[in-house]
Amino acid sequence: MSETDPQADRDLAPVAVLLGDRARVVMLAALADGRALPTGELARRAGIHPATATAHLRRLVDGGLVRVRAQGRHRYHELASAQAAAALEALAQLAAAAPIRSLRQHSAASAL
Repeated sequence: MSETDPQADRDLAPVAVLLGDRARVVMLAALADGRALPTGELARRAGIHPATATAHLRRLVDGGLVRVRAQGRHRYHELASAQAAAALEALAQLAAAAPIRSLRQHSAASAL
């Protein structure tokens, strides 16, 4: 990138750190279809405890990748922007395919 490139002044490291954790990536992928999901569902999909999911989701919200929508006493998480969704899709094109070990993983991969 050149000095006149508007992307040259971007700090990608914090976003890369957020995407460097498998549980966070699984939760982001679950949100990629446009639905808002509660913490418990995201924890189940990532295979982690809900309290751990809460900590991961807080980091994703602070990093600008996810936003929280309150509906009554329930809180739903969704991707923060179309740019976040596009970035996930672009990274998915670069990443090697993960081995599928279950029908649930096959269904999730087919949905993407």
